[in-house]
Amino acid sequence: MSEIELSTLKTGEPAYLIGAVAYALISRDNRQFMWTKLAYGGADLSIMEAGMFSGSASEKVASVDEFVARLEEKQLHHEQAKAFGRFEENCKTNTPWGQADGVERFVKGINYYSTPSHGGFKVAATLNAKIPVELRNDNGWYEKHCEWAKVAFALPQFFTDYEKKDALRTLIEWFPDEYEALSGETIPEGKSHKKDERLFHERNADNWVVISAITSDVFPGMVETYATKGGLRQKWNTPPVEEKRFLVPSEEYSNRSPHGFVLNLEKHMEFSPEAGLKM
Repeated sequence: MSEIELSTLKTGEPAYLIGAVAYALISRDNRQFMWTKLAYGGADLSIMEAGMFSGSASEKVASVDEFVARLEEKQLHHEQAKAFGRFEENCKTNTPWGQADGVERFVKGINYYSTPSHGGFKVAATLNAKIPVELRNDNGWYEKHCEWAKVAFALPQFFTDYEKKDALRTLIEWFPDEYEALSGETIPEGKSHKKDERLFHERNADNWVVISAITSDVFPGMVETYATKGGLRQKWNTPPVEEKRFLVPSEEYSNRSPHGFVLNLEKHMEFSPEAGLKM
């Protein structure tokens, strides 16, 4: 039986407060999402409304039970992080992403710096030397979107269960070669964005792949695409890359692979604005 006792927003949605963050289960377009919002000072959830969460971060959930399970995981993360003795303070340290405006002290030797545009970890030399060479950044800086996972994976004793789980997922998604070298495992297809992207381009090296597209003002319901062989892009000081344009139905294009859209020359019509369609 869950120990989570949900509150309710003024507008009726289930909600819960963990630390300074409010979580609410809000429906959008017939789907349910867990929305988050900063709510300092033990905010009274019963006076908050669903509209206050607009623009906040959200995660799709399938049910109230899944919402509660996510909350339990986040609450444990909050408790574990607090037990580490982490704290935040203002600072003006220079980072690879500009001057920091704040820092979270994880443990001695691991600091997370935030800047107006980005942020990431700075790991002291003694701890950085303990990170396997496959993952190590020699300067000790690890950006926040993907590289942070290298630190959490290599130094798990300083991170919460939630962070370690997310770090493993992130490492597999974005650093598959490094993960396979360290673990001895082979990541199956469909489990790593980076590895799947590489396979996509290897398999479609001789096919026309869209590199950009716009909604057509001339052909209703169609997208005008720009494509090259294998999805190659023109780079400075390299031979010209041949480019062609094709029309693709908007609905079909909206369901494209996350790695690109492969054109079917028997199905998708080539065209140029000057000459029109090539039938």
